[in-house]
Amino acid sequence: MASWIRTYVRAIAALGVTLVGCSNDPDPEGHECGDFTTSARDGMISSTPDGVVFARAAVVTARAADDLVADVSSACRAIAADLGALGQTSAENNTPSRALMGRWCTLAQSKISERRGSNLLRAAYDPVVCRASIAAYTTCRASCRPSGACDVRKTPPRCDGGKMRANCIGHCTAGGGPVECTGLCVGTCKGSCTAATPIDCAGTCLGTCAPPGPGAACNGKCTGTCSAARSGSCPGTCEGTCLGSCDARGNLPAQCDGACDGPSEPVECRGGALAGGCEVSEECGLGCELTSKAAVVCGRPLVGVTSTSDRAEDEVLVVTLQKNLPVLLEARARARALGEPARPYGDQLQRSFTFRSLCAPYAASTISGANEDLEAVRSTVDRFAGVVDGVER
Repeated sequence: MASWIRTYVRAIAALGVTLVGCSNDPDPEGHECGDFTTSARDGMISSTPDGVVFARAAVVTARAADDLVADVSSACRAIAADLGALGQTSAENNTPSRALMGRWCTLAQSKISERRGSNLLRAAYDPVVCRASIAAYTTCRASCRPSGACDVRKTPPRCDGGKMRANCIGHCTAGGGPVECTGLCVGTCKGSCTAATPIDCAGTCLGTCAPPGPGAACNGKCTGTCSAARSGSCPGTCEGTCLGSCDARGNLPAQCDGACDGPSEPVECRGGALAGGCEVSEECGLGCELTSKAAVVCGRPLVGVTSTSDRAEDEVLVVTLQKNLPVLLEARARARALGEPARPYGDQLQRSFTFRSLCAPYAASTISGANEDLEAVRSTVDRFAGVVDGVER
């Protein structure tokens, strides 16, 4: 437990409120701390919406961290089992999840190192990008306002460290550079192109290719969705980057991360963290920021793995890494997006909060446990860089 948490819990205990007095049963004096997770989740911990949001943020953060620990543990166990290590760990009953994750992942990394031997083993993948929903974040902040409303057009939030994507009725550009685009690309589209009319395709065609290629491969005219237009032009919907202008099609908005010359509304923050927006208390604002981070969606990357081994029995190593590394990389990306929530949460607890004071130690303990889980996920996946080349720390 972090030192500031221990200090805080001791300070509360010194006031005569012990952890035993705030057990999972209602306090005998009628304070009714109750079960913190249940009370916070059900909104029974505070009479103010700000307190409800702030308390619930600790619970959803802890739940997200628990899920990531479980995902990493499952992926490591799958790797270890595929490489012949099943049964080499002690019984799992009553083993804390974080410890179990460490056990399976240490075993998986050992088996990878053992199987690769002196051969080169390399993974290649595109960076994982995480997305945070504007709608969910705005709804959270609106719940703390007397009006119950929050106009994202008038007071849009920031996307700190990333790029804001917005629906645009008009033309969206990026000062002569490429713009992320889902819409009509007037210029060169790099990504997939979906069109009702045949387009020159040099990639995968989800639809009809003429002349037909092997499987979904296409080097001709594709009617449907082509993963790579041969000329770079797309008469339909481009999903990727557009070197030019990403335009709306009539009343159907384009979605882009550039400057829109018409009406626009932000929809998601890519690669960053949401902050600010319509005015709320510090308590509610932090609660919504943490809740947004807990709900980020990170793309699971497609991982290619190569080995210089020419032994047929070593193919299982390549196969299991191609299957399970994406899970590990996605989990680490989410853990990075969640950051270190204990510090800002603890600072806010020390300043002010509006839920039941007897439950403050439980809120502190919950967020501290989540913090430790997130750090464990990040460091555990980082260690795969030592056994698989190409895995970035």
